[in-house]
This record gives sequence, structure tokens and C-alpha cells, in this order.
Amino acid sequence: MIYYYQIVSKPIAQKMLIGETCPVCNQQNTLQLTLYMKYISVIVPIFGMGRTTGVHCTVCNHIVKSQGASVFAKKNYSQNIKNEIKNLRASYKRTIWQLLYPWTGTLLFAGLVVTGLIMTRVKQFQDSKVAEILANPQAGDTYKSDWYVNNTRDKGALVKIIRISGDTIVIVRSSQLLDGADVFGKSHWNKISDDGFSPEEFKIKLSRFLKDRQFEEFRTSAEHPLGNVMGYGNSNYEFDVVERK
Repeated sequence: MIYYYQIVSKPIAQKMLIGETCPVCNQQNTLQLTLYMKYISVIVPIFGMGRTTGVHCTVCNHIVKSQGASVFAKKNYSQNIKNEIKNLRASYKRTIWQLLYPWTGTLLFAGLVVTGLIMTRVKQFQDSKVAEILANPQAGDTYKSDWYVNNTRDKGALVKIIRISGDTIVIVRSSQLLDGADVFGKSHWNKISDDGFSPEEFKIKLSRFLKDRQFEEFRTSAEHPLGNVMGYGNSNYEFDVVERK
């Protein structure tokens, strides 16, 4: 998608120049001084370009001073107009919104960058805490886990460590299982009671768990996984994948 930028001049104050005469239509008190806020916009304002002024006749629309007039153009209008321009620029008090508005895009971009950095640091901290717990499993640790049913990983279960002995971890899973995409929703996990575990115990290999975060049954040399920690311990979810009380 391509966005085009544009330079915007937004009028923020106007004043009629009493006593001045239009050099074209010769009408008096018809010249209007306008103060503009100038900025670059790409859908939203992204960069302020300061304030400019213009003077035109409200009767014949003759432009006495254009916004883009150089400093050398001052000789084309009276000293009184020069003074009125100076006074308007000095006396006009911009609102907080007018001070911030030309920088909306810049502030938004900076905010996104800062938010991204904070979220990255938070995730790194979460990942480090999860990795620390997974590297040193203890009795009572509870994992939100994928669970294999008929060799198909299509369920979710809370898995709790009961005890550890040598290379054997004894675990139990929650009596209630989650289906399919429900494993990615925090609200679904909250419906599973951490006290409602099945009495059936499973013995898994500690060495395999430490290596792959996977619950492989401790019985033969053949792999027989029961499931694994959600995302293999990745904490990029709206919930914690591991809890230690």
C-alpha cells in the first residue's frame, strides 16, 4: 500500500487590518491577515514546518503577501502590515493540541517504537523466567500443555508434577481437556480447576523433558510422547504457560 504525503497549511488565527487599503481594488479595511500552521501529512500529521502568514483582500482576493513569500518580499507591503504580522505571531497562544498536532505522526511512531521495545523486554524477561523454571522442574509445577489423544495433538490439559526421582518425573493431567483452538484462549484455561486432576499417574523421562519440553513416557527406547508444554515453553501468549507456587 502506498501513501502520498502532502504539505498542509491550516489557518489558526485571522485578523482584519484596519486602515490598510487594497492596492488593486482600492477598498479600505478589506485586507485580512491569516496565521497558518504548516506541516507534512501522510494520513495523519507527521512533521511540523512552523507557522506562516498570508495577507489577502476579502473583496477582490488579491494576495498582498503569500504564505511562501521570501523575506525580500517585505518591501512589497507597508510597515504597518509588517508590524501586524509580527504582533500576531508573537501574541497568538497556541493550544496544547496545536502544539502537538503537527507532531502527531512523529509522536505516534516514537510511541510505537518505545512500546515495541518495552514489549520485547517484557517478553525476554518472561521467556527467561519460563526457561529458568523449565530447566529446574520441581514438584507442584503446573504447565498449560498440548495433550496427545490417539497420537494426535488436538487437546489441551493442565499437567502437574507430583514428584521427581532420578530421571523419572511423575505427572498427572487435568480431568478436563480443552479442544482445538481453545488452547489459545486465556478464558478457556481459566475454566479448568487446578485442583481437578485425574488420579492416573504418568512416568516421563526427565532428560527428554529438559531437552525438548516434551512429556515422553518412561518405558522403552521408542518415543511415546503424551504431549508438550504449550509452545515448548514460549511465553508469547496472553497467559503463563508454566506456574510455580
